[in-house]
Amino acid sequence: MPIEAKKDNYAKDVNIRININGEIHVLTEHIVPGKNREITVDVAMKKQVPRNTLVNAKVDVNFDRQAYESDHIGFVNNTAVTKVKSGTLYRDPWGAITNPTNNTDNTGAYVDGPMNPKRQLEKANPSNSWTQKYNIHSWTAKKITYKGMNNSKTYSFYRYTPKSTYSRSIYQWEEYRIKDVLFKSKETTENGWGDNGWVSLIKDPGHAQVQAGYGYQIKMIVEYTTNAFSSEPAEARNKDGSGTFVRPENVLPNISRDAYFQTPDGKILSVSGTHSTNPRLKTRIVRETKEQVTLEYTLRDSYTMGIPTPGRIYVSEDTPDGMYKVRAWTPTINGVPTKNKTYDSKGLVLYEPEPLIDIQGGPVSNKPEPLPVSGYDENGNPIIDTRKVPPMHFLVIGSNKDDLVDSVVQ
Repeated sequence: MPIEAKKDNYAKDVNIRININGEIHVLTEHIVPGKNREITVDVAMKKQVPRNTLVNAKVDVNFDRQAYESDHIGFVNNTAVTKVKSGTLYRDPWGAITNPTNNTDNTGAYVDGPMNPKRQLEKANPSNSWTQKYNIHSWTAKKITYKGMNNSKTYSFYRYTPKSTYSRSIYQWEEYRIKDVLFKSKETTENGWGDNGWVSLIKDPGHAQVQAGYGYQIKMIVEYTTNAFSSEPAEARNKDGSGTFVRPENVLPNISRDAYFQTPDGKILSVSGTHSTNPRLKTRIVRETKEQVTLEYTLRDSYTMGIPTPGRIYVSEDTPDGMYKVRAWTPTINGVPTKNKTYDSKGLVLYEPEPLIDIQGGPVSNKPEPLPVSGYDENGNPIIDTRKVPPMHFLVIGSNKDDLVDSVVQ
C-alpha cells in the first residue's frame, strides 16, 4: 500500500455491488474512516418484480478491491445477504402485507399485489408533510502518483481529505389527489355545458345530467406532486476529485397507474381488473417528471364493425328520475419512501406520515335522492336548482320508475 494511503483522514471511494433477485447494480459511496454510514439510494429494477414474490439481496462492499483496507491483512468479509422469514409476514394497519426490516435476522421484502378496492375505505389522506434530516459530507482531493515496487509502472489515486460534515433539516411535502372527475352525456353536449360537454362532478354536479336509456362518459384526472427532489441538498463530483455526498438520497415514489370508479349500482371500474373489478378504464400519462405525475383515466373504447366509439356507461331506460351517487378513489401508495420512519411494537419499520389515498364521494346506492326542483316550465318539465346538487352526484331526468335497475358499461 502506498505510504500516502496510510495517512490519517484518508477517506475512500468504495464500490458496492448489489444483487437483487439476480439483477446486478453497482454504486459508489464516499466513506470516511471510523464512522458508520447509513446508505439509502434508489435502485431501479430493470424488470418488474412479480407480485407475491419474496425479494432478497446480496450486498458486496469493496467487491472490486479498489479501496485500500489498511487496518487488517487482506480483505475482510464485506458481504451481507438478506433473508425473509415468511412466518413473520403480516398485514399492516393499511391492509398491505409487510415484513419487519430493522433486525439482523429478518430482512428482505415481499412484493404484494394491490389492496382490494372492495374493502371498506378508510378516510382520505391526500397529502403528507415531514421534516427530512440530511447528512452532508464534502471533501477535497489530491492526486497522488507513485511507482510500483520495481519502478516499471506508475500508479495514481486520489487522497481525500474531509472538508466539512454537517446535517440539515428541510421541510418537504407530497400530494396525491383526484384533481377532477368529469362527466359527459348527450344532454351536457347539446346544452353546451362545461368544456365541450365535459362537466365536473366535483365543482358543477348540477349540470351532470343524463336521460334514462342513454349513456355517459367519465374522465378522472389524478396528480401526484412533491418538492422532495428540488429541495434536497445537491450532490457534486468535481473534475479535481473533490465533491459532496448527501444521504439519504430521496427515492422516487412508485405511482400506481390504477384508479377506481364506482357506479350507483355498485360496479367498480378499474384499469387492472384487480380483485374481480371491471377493467374498463384506460390510462394516459399527461405529464411525468421527478416531482409531478399527472394521469388521465377514461373508459376504454368500444368497437362496432371495427370502428372505435368512446366508452360509455349506459343507464337503463327503466331508471327513475333522481340524483345518483358515484364514487372515485385512488389506490393506496407510500409516496416518497425515504421520508421519516418510525418503528411499531413489533419492530416493523413504518413510514410517518401514513400512506396516501384520495377519495371523492361517499358510499353509492341505486336508490335515488329526489331531484332539487325549484319549479316547472310551461311544458311541465322540472326546473333543476343546480346549486343544490352535492358533489359526486349525477341527475337522471326522463323516467318515473322506482330504482336504478342496472348500469351497462360499454
